[in-house]
Amino acid sequence: VRCLQDYDWPGNIRELQNVIEHASIMSSNGYIRVHHLPANIIPIHNNNNNNSQSNKDNPFNVKEIVGRVEKELIVSALATYNNRTNAMKALGISRRAFYDKLRRYGIEV
Repeated sequence: VRCLQDYDWPGNIRELQNVIEHASIMSSNGYIRVHHLPANIIPIHNNNNNNSQSNKDNPFNVKEIVGRVEKELIVSALATYNNRTNAMKALGISRRAFYDKLRRYGIEV
């Protein structure tokens, strides 16, 4: 919630709606966490340098960020092409890789 409150919101309510929609798509369990937010919403410097912070909440966790982006691209390709085969072709990945990623990210088609 702090990230959402601290953000400037130059796009006003429309931008907020898009961020909430994005975060809900990225969340697989219904709970929106910091790592579900788009990268531009997350502050660059984390003032709480607590070493007990989990990797999932770390905005600099490359593996987590790549996973979020990959999931977002797959969801976007599916929405754009309305067809799994065309989405696979647009993403440039094999059928097996595509279905593995659907399973990994909990994307239902």
